[in-house]
Amino acid sequence: MIKILLKNGDITEFFAFPCTEQEMTIIETKLKLDGDPIVDKALSPRQLSGLEGHFVDLDKLNYLAKRMESFDQYEKNCFLAIAKTKGISNVKDLINLTFNTGAYVLISDFSDMESIGRKYILATRGGISSDELEMLDLEQIGQNLLSSGKGELTGLGALFKNEEWIYEEPYDGENFPPYYYKSSLVIAELTYNGKIENLYLPDEDIAIDKAVKRLGAEKAEECSCDFTEFVFMDTNDSYFEKLLKKI
Repeated sequence: MIKILLKNGDITEFFAFPCTEQEMTIIETKLKLDGDPIVDKALSPRQLSGLEGHFVDLDKLNYLAKRMESFDQYEKNCFLAIAKTKGISNVKDLINLTFNTGAYVLISDFSDMESIGRKYILATRGGISSDELEMLDLEQIGQNLLSSGKGELTGLGALFKNEEWIYEEPYDGENFPPYYYKSSLVIAELTYNGKIENLYLPDEDIAIDKAVKRLGAEKAEECSCDFTEFVFMDTNDSYFEKLLKKI
């Protein structure tokens, strides 16, 4: 969860993300928004303080918070350590970082050299077999790593670059990459002028409208729609009847 103070003019309000579209509307109303607010203070996690003083798109911030909720504790710590150390100051880059936490290895416990060596090898050579792993001197690898001088010290441990990682940026700043935040009954793919947005249904109407606008279309009927996954669908349900007519 991201806890943050947002500011618009002389109005400052506390909000927590992720949130629903209805809650987003409340935020916009309280701040009297006609554009993007400024991040006044990143209360939690503090490692996102690079956002402070910058304008932020609330939909992007909400997507980032959803991505962060999927992390286990190690992934979260690694993400926050990288964000703080690299001084990342915009949400687009933070979203892309959520897909690239493997670009670094975070060492937080320095008491067991063998454990450090194993963690580093598994992170950098993900497909290594257990037999190959047993043949390695993991304790020596751990010692060599810590004495290499390549670690960047952070409040959460030491970061070591994963030289094997190919850094990719799935988020272009406009259309959100596929991400199944909550269990959905139906997943649909909207396409318009070569751009793609994913709908995770059922969802609030405003979320669908925003996806259509991000594609650059005026209305959903202008987009092509492919249902990519069906978990359960009752065609007698009035919600789905309304939805199918809309898209």
